[in-house]
Order: sequence, then structure tokens, then C-alpha cells
Amino acid sequence: MENNIQLLHTTWEQTKKTSTQQTSLDSINFDQITSEIFSLGSFYYYVIDFFDMSLSHVSKSVYDIHGLNPDSITFNDIISTIHPDDISFVAQAEESIAQFFYNNIGKEKLTKYKTSYNFRSKMKNGEYGMLNHQALILTQDEKGGFAKSLNIHTDISHLTKINNYQFSLIGLQEEPTYTNIDVKVDSKNLDM
Repeated sequence: MENNIQLLHTTWEQTKKTSTQQTSLDSINFDQITSEIFSLGSFYYYVIDFFDMSLSHVSKSVYDIHGLNPDSITFNDIISTIHPDDISFVAQAEESIAQFFYNNIGKEKLTKYKTSYNFRSKMKNGEYGMLNHQALILTQDEKGGFAKSLNIHTDISHLTKINNYQFSLIGLQEEPTYTNIDVKVDSKNLDM
């Protein structure tokens, strides 16, 4: 391991492009940097209200990705961009995620997880690209049902064109994370 570490240090030293003096770091906005730089690709977001399927807080970048007007977009407009062969997968993924939550985690922890899966979607240029769907439940109703959710769709076409047909549940606030769960697996029988 020590040789591998030294190999990287030697590479950086030989390029003569690393700093030769100490520098200072001015005040920077880390929130802006993380949202702009650490995204895997171009993205858009919106909040969906599952009570009436209305959208709010729609980012302007939905136009750049899908060519859809952010001021008049509906949830059905977004759904209509999903590749016809991926619609059943998205439905199965949503059902599997809900079953996993209610059977294995508990509805009281619903807002402490980010869900994620991929699907093909029609882009502004008319071609299909691979999007990563991430969702964070923001509010629940009195029965523990999904109420409002922040959804983020990121273009990952430059990373893959092949869907793995899996979902992940990323634990927040020190909750455990469950990754790469096959959608067709019966989530009641998963070993935890």
C-alpha cells in the first residue's frame, strides 16, 4: 500500500504542477460549490405534492434537459418523458421502495432516507438519456403516507447508458444505508 501511495505522490511531483508555496483560502460558499460542482451531471428538481400531484419549486433547468416550461409543467409532463420500456420498471421501483420502507424500516423514518434509481428519459434533443432519480420525502400525512417529496433528476448518460434495475435507500441522520437492491426482489425477505 505504501508503494501505491508513493506512486501518486511521485506523479504529482513530476508534473511540476503542484503548489510550491502555501496559499490562503478566501471565504467561499460551500453550499453553492457542492450543489454545482459535486452533481454528477446537469439536473433539475421539483417538489411534488402527492395529495393532488401538483408541482412547486420547479427548477428552470427542466427546460435545458427536457425542453419543458418550468412555469407550466405538470407531473404528467415529467412522467411522459420516461422511456416506454422503463415505465413498468419505474412503477415496480416505486412499489419496491414503499414496501421496503413499510416492511423493514418503518414509516416513522421515511423522511430520514433518500431513495435513488435510474431510468431512461426523453431529452430536449429528442433522444433518450439515462437519468438518476433521487427523492427525499419532506412531509408525511397523519397516517404516515408520502405527502411532499423533493425529486431530483440528474443526467448520467455520460456515466452509463445501461440501467442496473436496482434502487438504493441512502440513510440520513446516521440511519443505515441499503444499496443496489434488485427491484424484483421481495423486500420482505431481505436479510438486514
